[in-house]
Amino acid sequence: MKKLFIHLPFFRLLSPLFSGIIVYLLMLLINNNVEQLSENFLGQELYVCIGLAFIIQEYSRFSLLIFAKFDKLDALIIRTIFQFLVIIVGSVLIVTFSINLYFSKVLGYTPNLRELLIFNSIFGFITLMYLLLYKGNQLMYTINKHKLEGEKALIKKVRHDFIDYSHKINADLLYDCLETLIVIMKEDPDMAERLTDDFSQLYRYNLLKMDRELVEVNEEIEMVEILIRIYNAMPYRKTEVAYRQDLEGYVPPGSMIFIFEKIIRSTIYALAEPMRINIGFDSGRIVIKYVPVEKLNSRLTTETLNPVVEKYRIYSDQEIHLKETIDEKVISLPKLQLYESSIN
Repeated sequence: MKKLFIHLPFFRLLSPLFSGIIVYLLMLLINNNVEQLSENFLGQELYVCIGLAFIIQEYSRFSLLIFAKFDKLDALIIRTIFQFLVIIVGSVLIVTFSINLYFSKVLGYTPNLRELLIFNSIFGFITLMYLLLYKGNQLMYTINKHKLEGEKALIKKVRHDFIDYSHKINADLLYDCLETLIVIMKEDPDMAERLTDDFSQLYRYNLLKMDRELVEVNEEIEMVEILIRIYNAMPYRKTEVAYRQDLEGYVPPGSMIFIFEKIIRSTIYALAEPMRINIGFDSGRIVIKYVPVEKLNSRLTTETLNPVVEKYRIYSDQEIHLKETIDEKVISLPKLQLYESSIN
């Protein structure tokens, strides 16, 4: 609410100046004293009108801020009418008291009912205009704020969809696999055919299964084994995976594939001994363990697993843990359960 332009200092200072001059001119026109403009325009009555306009404006602004903090009425129309009535009645009381004080202390007599009515009518109209300006500006600010929030949500969704689509395509794996096929298709056509079959099966899974909310752990591990066969045919460190046959539970589709690919890509290639990755259970969580021999500029960190972390946050309050010791690195995933049928 403080962002509305009527709260800015220049508006709070200049607005009473113009409205006070207008009140002064209207008073001269009503009382047929227009000739006084050429004689003494900058008189004390002008300063009184400007000062009174400043007091009324600040009173209205302060009242609106109070209503905004302690407003308990739900109906917008009733709330607005109530605020307008309270503020206008308050401004009438302020004008009446101020004019009586000025007339009695400075001019030496008490104002009559007509003079009070004129002053209260003019300042009441100015107060109403200020309130309408305030509400109009507030409504415009609220509408624009909702539009901006909607645009930000849309941009976030488009960005998320683009990232998700890029993970489905997996351009790095695509180019690596095509380059490997170019090399081996003449030397070993059978191996090239097997690699093509594995590659197409993995991509079908990525493009078709990614729209599902959850998949079984065993189904995901089957795709992990295909991924490892693909990478074993390429210039990366050979990898073996061992897992229990009784693994149960669900995971977001593509989550374990993503983790295994990051593990393989972060591992130094020039090692003869295969890297062994174990999958098991520990305290109701899926645990992935391996001995890391990582590249200096491509280590596996928690930030690397952010896409998987974001997926898990949709389905579970438990976090993904990444622990590293001298001998091994452990990735712990929450084991999800399906309580109602949502898988097609």
